[in-house]
Amino acid sequence: MSSKSSLLFNRRSQNSSRLPAQPPSTDPWEHALALYMKDLDPLKQHKFQAPTTVDECLEAIVLNGQKRRSFTRILEFLRPLIDPLKRFESAIDVVVQVNAGIASPIWGPLRVALTIAAQHLATLETLVIIVDKIAHSVQRYENLKTLFAEHDGVRDAVGRLYCELLRLCACISKYETSRIRYILNPFGKEFDAVSTAIDQRALDVERAAQAAHFEESKVAREILLAETQEQDARRLRCWLGPACVEDDLQRRGLEYLQGSGDWILQAEGFKKWYSSPISHVSTGTNCSPPSIASESMLQVIGRPGSGKSILAAYLVNHLSQAERVGYFFFDKQDSERNMMIHAARTILAQLLNFYPEFTDMLMPVYKQSGRVVADSLTEVTKMLKQVLGQLSSRPDAQFHYIVLDGIDECEDWQASNGHFLGSLPKNGSFKRVLFSRVPSASLSSNVPSMDPLIVTMESNQNGDIRAYAEARVQKMVHIADTDLGLQVVSRTAEQADGLWLYARLLLDEIARAPSREVVESSLDSLPSGLEELYNHILCTNEAKMTDAEKVFARYLFLCADISNYMPDFLAQTTDSLQQGMLDLVFRFANGGTMPFDVPKLAERLGAPLIEVLRPTEHTYELRFVHLSIYQYLADSTGLAKKGEPPELIQTRQVRGLYRGAVAVWYFTKCLDSELHLRALQSSKSELSLEQWSECYFPMAYCLWDALKIRGCHLQRLSEPLLDEAQNTLETLTAFLCTKSCLRWFELSTIINYAGNFPQLLERILEALEIAQFEQENSWISSAYNRFNRARLTFLNEWQLIMLQTTPWKIPVGESTGPVQDIRRPGFDDGVPVQIMLHIAEKWSANFMMFGTARVSLDGNSAARARCPRCLALMGQKDMKKHWMMGCRRRR
Repeated sequence: MSSKSSLLFNRRSQNSSRLPAQPPSTDPWEHALALYMKDLDPLKQHKFQAPTTVDECLEAIVLNGQKRRSFTRILEFLRPLIDPLKRFESAIDVVVQVNAGIASPIWGPLRVALTIAAQHLATLETLVIIVDKIAHSVQRYENLKTLFAEHDGVRDAVGRLYCELLRLCACISKYETSRIRYILNPFGKEFDAVSTAIDQRALDVERAAQAAHFEESKVAREILLAETQEQDARRLRCWLGPACVEDDLQRRGLEYLQGSGDWILQAEGFKKWYSSPISHVSTGTNCSPPSIASESMLQVIGRPGSGKSILAAYLVNHLSQAERVGYFFFDKQDSERNMMIHAARTILAQLLNFYPEFTDMLMPVYKQSGRVVADSLTEVTKMLKQVLGQLSSRPDAQFHYIVLDGIDECEDWQASNGHFLGSLPKNGSFKRVLFSRVPSASLSSNVPSMDPLIVTMESNQNGDIRAYAEARVQKMVHIADTDLGLQVVSRTAEQADGLWLYARLLLDEIARAPSREVVESSLDSLPSGLEELYNHILCTNEAKMTDAEKVFARYLFLCADISNYMPDFLAQTTDSLQQGMLDLVFRFANGGTMPFDVPKLAERLGAPLIEVLRPTEHTYELRFVHLSIYQYLADSTGLAKKGEPPELIQTRQVRGLYRGAVAVWYFTKCLDSELHLRALQSSKSELSLEQWSECYFPMAYCLWDALKIRGCHLQRLSEPLLDEAQNTLETLTAFLCTKSCLRWFELSTIINYAGNFPQLLERILEALEIAQFEQENSWISSAYNRFNRARLTFLNEWQLIMLQTTPWKIPVGESTGPVQDIRRPGFDDGVPVQIMLHIAEKWSANFMMFGTARVSLDGNSAARARCPRCLALMGQKDMKKHWMMGCRRRR
């Protein structure tokens, strides 16, 4: 756009026979350009105007789809929209290009919006739903271009619909300037307003087309009706947002050893369940839980590592040979697979895949919900009950089984299983449900009338494990077909005692042995159970490492479990250590420079407990191979009490302290944090938001973790480790008492002031409470005493500065005392606190912290509430959705 005048609609330049004149007051193009595009900066205007292809528009989603399955699902949702959107673009192409200079009226603006939204999955899903509404409103009009050219009413309605598209894309583009607010709190009101407006514009298009006497042949109407039904089914599936359990089923199926699951088909409990009559489920009263026919429920119970998930996959495939099966694999470490709502939505989506004719029955619920994602368990189970109820009365129905694996990993199972079980039909063709769990998990606490059948995965699987061991040993060329190989097979089967994970990891270790003597030595002292096996693996690995490699490995095991230090609302989609964070940790361990081949080094040091995933050729992330390893590492106190833990994980006893040392390096010596600060200080920054989620935020919360260290954590350390810890305390003390802390302080100030996030004050109060309590532990050590005094002073000053420069208040019941009574001890030279105050005042004024909009979001506002699980502050109206979907608190 060269000037504002060039953006205005000049009707005289148009072909009057093609575009009949209309009153200026109804000119949609002038309205759109004046309201939505004039405020964009020149760079964004250029991106809106630039020629763009469909492939370029979808590029950001395609690239993300190589890393996360959720993006692949969204891409599949978008592809059928391409043709309707092309028809839309062809209709408005001439007038938009003339007035706006937009070479690609649809794909140019959409490319900008999708590229930005692709950095936050929930925002992208919302955007795609709205784009779908636009496409749906024009998809039935094959001759839209003709209608647009010949009829004023159609042109006006379609033009206003296009205005809403421009409004949506411009809004997202401008919202990106508030980068961190966008990450933590993607806008919802703006989407709601645009979505409502588009619904109205779609009705306007429909009325205008009807008024233009647009008629279609009977065949065309039937084709369009079928397309509409297909689109409705796709919309409904996208609204349900099912988890990609097909990948889980395939992956576990590949790990299945032929014949190893046949034993369960002969188990008495399974045969009784399989041959039981139809399910009888009474929903009970408002005060009583549902009643379940006991023989319709089967529990498969097994210890961690016994192969429950692989057995569940085998049973899904086995039962699917004759009938249709709904299934779900819970995963505590995956925020898309750890709640009952996720299972209910996925099974309902599977039902719709089997029986798409139920789409029409459920579409009214989707339209009335007004939400982008089906986040109400009550609503979803009600729909599930409707569909299963209809199926139960159909003699041709083949949906007889539901398999839920790992209910002990479902975080809200105890509270929500009644909703799910209550959705099962009372009678008819639906028959049976199978659950798998660990022995300590309870299925029926919410359903006291249920007494399910039980099958236990006992050690009689040793025969199958022996066959597995034989197959593995045959691939070890140095011991295959030897007496030593036979010993390995025999001892592995004996010691595994029914645990497939034990056999797999032990054989992995033996396969890496450099000589026959090492294999024989391993067989002489085989560990008992998974905990001893993990100890054995770590001790064996550390014995092979150089001193430098041990340093890398220690920090690898410290930082691999991100849920241990990242807040729940910032946890990754899966609990894996991302590439950016891994690179930083290894740079710190290597003295500040990048070591050779980071993923290969991590794989070598962490195997076989850690696996490195490579979503693309140039990206990588890592995670532990089994949930039991997280549990093994979680209780460092327990490890210490049972004896000297392996050297590689001894630092986990004071993990916050060591992670804090990495964070201090990042905020003082690492160029990345300096670049991040410069980017935030510059309003024209184009810094990728993904860099923030992978690097800055983990480091910031590592530092907060260090500020919550307690003296009692130091008491259990060995003398060499205590010396290291005291040196680290001195480093943290120097960081808090000098100008070294200013980069972190300004980054935190900009981020939280920009988003108006009182959570920063909460973090300060939490750490301050610990610091005040720890004043009584002066006997711990002189280094700890100095650290605690510095921590107390720093946090006191920061609290006062924040209360002076923001409208935030100390939440009721959490105050450390009246603000005016808090003593101001100051820093040694008084300089850092004055600089901190100056920084805070600058950004407070910049973000207008005391403006009306900011004050209305005060933490004590009656409109806001605190989540009891993760302590996040949010609007009361958002609490239910947060509880069901957003709260990622690991228990």
